[in-house]
Amino acid sequence: MIQKEVGITTVFVTHDQEEAMTLSDRIAVMKEGKIVQIGSPQEIYEKPVNTFVAGFIGHSNFLKGTVLEKSGDKAVFQLDSGGKLVVPVEPSDSRVQNGKPLILSIRPERIRLTQDDSANTGVKGTIKFITYVGSLSTYLVEVMGHELKVQQQNDADARAFRQGDEVCLHWSAENQTILTE
Repeated sequence: MIQKEVGITTVFVTHDQEEAMTLSDRIAVMKEGKIVQIGSPQEIYEKPVNTFVAGFIGHSNFLKGTVLEKSGDKAVFQLDSGGKLVVPVEPSDSRVQNGKPLILSIRPERIRLTQDDSANTGVKGTIKFITYVGSLSTYLVEVMGHELKVQQQNDADARAFRQGDEVCLHWSAENQTILTE
Protein backbone atom coordinates (compact mmCIF):
# COMPACT_ATOMS: atom_id res chain seq x y z
CA MET A 1 0.00 0.00 0.00
CA ILE A 2 2.87 2.38 0.80
CA GLN A 3 4.38 1.80 -2.64
CA LYS A 4 1.08 2.66 -4.36
CA GLU A 5 0.45 5.69 -2.13
CA VAL A 6 3.89 7.14 -2.80
CA GLY A 7 3.62 6.30 -6.50
CA ILE A 8 7.17 5.15 -7.02
CA THR A 9 8.53 2.28 -9.03
CA THR A 10 10.09 -0.38 -6.86
CA VAL A 11 12.26 -3.28 -7.93
CA PHE A 12 12.15 -6.10 -5.42
CA VAL A 13 14.36 -9.18 -5.78
CA THR A 14 13.24 -12.30 -3.94
CA HIS A 15 13.23 -16.08 -4.12
CA ASP A 16 10.00 -16.15 -2.09
CA GLN A 17 7.31 -16.79 -4.68
CA GLU A 18 4.43 -15.88 -2.35
CA GLU A 19 6.10 -12.58 -1.53
CA ALA A 20 6.61 -11.86 -5.23
CA MET A 21 2.97 -12.68 -6.02
CA THR A 22 1.55 -10.46 -3.27
CA LEU A 23 3.85 -7.44 -3.68
CA SER A 24 4.07 -7.19 -7.45
CA ASP A 25 1.97 -5.96 -10.30
CA ARG A 26 4.59 -7.39 -12.72
CA ILE A 27 6.99 -10.27 -12.18
CA ALA A 28 10.09 -11.25 -14.13
CA VAL A 29 11.04 -14.90 -13.63
CA MET A 30 14.73 -15.47 -14.25
CA LYS A 31 16.78 -18.61 -14.80
CA GLU A 32 20.56 -18.58 -15.01
CA GLY A 33 20.60 -14.79 -15.32
CA LYS A 34 18.10 -14.66 -18.19
CA ILE A 35 14.48 -13.56 -18.12
CA VAL A 36 12.21 -16.49 -18.92
CA GLN A 37 8.81 -14.78 -18.55
CA ILE A 38 7.46 -11.36 -17.61
CA GLY A 39 3.84 -10.78 -16.65
CA SER A 40 1.33 -10.08 -13.95
CA PRO A 41 1.24 -12.51 -11.02
CA GLN A 42 -1.93 -14.01 -12.49
CA GLU A 43 -0.37 -14.43 -15.97
CA ILE A 44 2.76 -16.05 -14.53
CA TYR A 45 0.73 -18.45 -12.38
CA GLU A 46 -2.08 -19.28 -14.79
CA LYS A 47 -0.15 -19.27 -18.09
CA PRO A 48 3.48 -20.27 -17.46
CA VAL A 49 5.56 -20.46 -20.64
CA ASN A 50 7.47 -23.60 -19.63
CA THR A 51 7.95 -26.21 -16.90
CA PHE A 52 10.56 -24.09 -15.10
CA VAL A 53 8.11 -21.22 -14.55
CA ALA A 54 5.22 -23.58 -13.72
CA GLY A 55 7.34 -25.34 -11.10
CA PHE A 56 8.99 -22.19 -9.74
CA ILE A 57 5.79 -20.21 -9.11
CA GLY A 58 3.63 -22.46 -6.97
CA HIS A 59 3.38 -26.22 -7.34
CA SER A 60 2.38 -27.99 -10.51
CA ASN A 61 1.87 -31.60 -11.52
CA PHE A 62 3.56 -32.54 -14.79
CA LEU A 63 2.49 -35.38 -17.08
CA LYS A 64 4.87 -35.89 -19.99
CA GLY A 65 3.87 -37.91 -23.01
CA THR A 66 2.60 -38.02 -26.57
CA VAL A 67 -0.84 -37.41 -28.03
CA LEU A 68 -2.05 -40.65 -29.60
CA GLU A 69 -5.45 -39.47 -30.74
CA LYS A 70 -7.44 -36.26 -30.43
CA SER A 71 -11.19 -36.39 -30.79
CA GLY A 72 -13.24 -33.28 -30.04
CA ASP A 73 -12.64 -32.18 -26.46
CA LYS A 74 -10.68 -35.31 -25.44
CA ALA A 75 -7.27 -36.72 -26.26
CA VAL A 76 -5.67 -40.10 -25.60
CA PHE A 77 -2.33 -39.29 -24.02
CA GLN A 78 0.48 -41.88 -23.87
CA LEU A 79 2.63 -41.18 -20.83
CA ASP A 80 6.39 -41.46 -21.31
CA SER A 81 6.40 -43.77 -18.27
CA GLY A 82 3.78 -46.04 -19.89
CA GLY A 83 0.04 -46.06 -19.52
CA LYS A 84 -2.61 -44.11 -21.38
CA LEU A 85 -4.88 -41.37 -20.09
CA VAL A 86 -7.89 -39.72 -21.64
CA VAL A 87 -7.51 -36.02 -20.86
CA PRO A 88 -9.62 -32.94 -21.60
CA VAL A 89 -8.40 -30.60 -24.35
CA GLU A 90 -9.65 -27.49 -26.10
CA PRO A 91 -10.91 -28.67 -29.53
CA SER A 92 -9.32 -25.64 -31.20
CA ASP A 93 -5.88 -26.04 -29.55
CA SER A 94 -3.49 -26.54 -32.48
CA ARG A 95 -0.68 -27.70 -30.15
CA VAL A 96 -2.60 -30.93 -29.48
CA GLN A 97 -1.89 -33.06 -32.54
CA ASN A 98 -1.59 -36.80 -33.03
CA GLY A 99 1.99 -37.95 -32.49
CA LYS A 100 3.10 -34.70 -30.84
CA PRO A 101 4.96 -34.83 -27.51
CA LEU A 102 3.54 -32.52 -24.83
CA ILE A 103 3.70 -31.83 -21.13
CA LEU A 104 0.47 -31.29 -19.22
CA SER A 105 0.80 -29.00 -16.21
CA ILE A 106 -2.07 -29.12 -13.71
CA ARG A 107 -2.11 -27.11 -10.49
CA PRO A 108 -3.09 -29.15 -7.37
CA GLU A 109 -6.04 -26.89 -6.54
CA ARG A 110 -7.47 -27.32 -10.08
CA ILE A 111 -8.01 -31.07 -9.67
CA ARG A 112 -11.23 -32.38 -8.15
CA LEU A 113 -11.41 -35.79 -6.50
CA THR A 114 -14.46 -38.03 -6.63
CA GLN A 115 -15.09 -41.61 -5.56
CA ASP A 116 -17.51 -42.32 -8.38
CA ASP A 117 -16.73 -42.15 -12.08
CA SER A 118 -19.93 -43.52 -13.54
CA ALA A 119 -19.67 -40.95 -16.34
CA ASN A 120 -16.17 -42.31 -17.14
CA THR A 121 -14.68 -38.81 -17.37
CA GLY A 122 -11.95 -39.04 -14.73
CA VAL A 123 -8.41 -40.31 -14.43
CA LYS A 124 -8.22 -43.21 -11.98
CA GLY A 125 -5.73 -43.21 -9.12
CA THR A 126 -5.05 -44.35 -5.56
CA ILE A 127 -4.65 -42.04 -2.56
CA LYS A 128 -1.20 -42.72 -1.10
CA PHE A 129 -1.08 -40.02 1.58
CA ILE A 130 -3.32 -37.30 3.05
CA THR A 131 -2.21 -34.18 4.88
CA TYR A 132 -4.91 -32.31 6.79
CA VAL A 133 -4.16 -28.56 6.89
CA GLY A 134 -7.31 -27.15 8.50
CA SER A 135 -9.40 -25.60 5.75
CA LEU A 136 -7.96 -27.91 3.11
CA SER A 137 -6.32 -31.27 2.65
CA THR A 138 -3.45 -32.23 0.38
CA TYR A 139 -3.66 -35.64 -1.25
CA LEU A 140 -0.84 -37.53 -2.96
CA VAL A 141 -2.52 -39.69 -5.58
CA GLU A 142 -0.70 -42.32 -7.61
CA VAL A 143 -1.72 -42.36 -11.25
CA MET A 144 0.11 -44.86 -13.46
CA GLY A 145 3.41 -44.47 -11.63
CA HIS A 146 3.08 -40.68 -11.22
CA GLU A 147 2.41 -39.08 -7.86
CA LEU A 148 0.01 -36.17 -8.34
CA LYS A 149 -0.62 -33.58 -5.66
CA VAL A 150 -4.26 -32.56 -5.19
CA GLN A 151 -5.55 -29.86 -2.84
CA GLN A 152 -9.20 -29.72 -1.87
CA GLN A 153 -11.28 -27.70 0.57
CA ASN A 154 -12.32 -29.71 3.61
CA ASP A 155 -16.05 -30.14 3.29
CA ALA A 156 -18.26 -33.15 3.95
CA ASP A 157 -17.25 -34.83 0.67
CA ALA A 158 -13.51 -34.33 1.22
CA ARG A 159 -13.63 -35.94 4.67
CA ALA A 160 -14.89 -39.13 3.04
CA PHE A 161 -11.50 -39.86 1.41
CA ARG A 162 -9.05 -42.21 3.10
CA GLN A 163 -5.54 -43.41 2.36
CA GLY A 164 -5.72 -46.35 -0.03
CA ASP A 165 -9.01 -45.25 -1.61
CA GLU A 166 -9.44 -45.65 -5.35
CA VAL A 167 -10.47 -42.22 -6.67
CA CYS A 168 -11.03 -40.35 -9.90
CA LEU A 169 -9.27 -37.10 -10.68
CA HIS A 170 -11.14 -34.55 -12.77
CA TRP A 171 -10.00 -31.29 -14.32
CA SER A 172 -11.11 -29.25 -17.29
CA ALA A 173 -9.05 -28.24 -20.31
CA GLU A 174 -9.06 -24.63 -18.99
CA ASN A 175 -7.42 -25.87 -15.77
CA GLN A 176 -4.36 -27.39 -17.39
CA THR A 177 -1.52 -25.76 -19.24
CA ILE A 178 -0.07 -27.46 -22.30
CA LEU A 179 3.69 -27.01 -22.52
CA THR A 180 6.29 -28.14 -25.01
CA GLU A 181 9.31 -27.74 -22.69
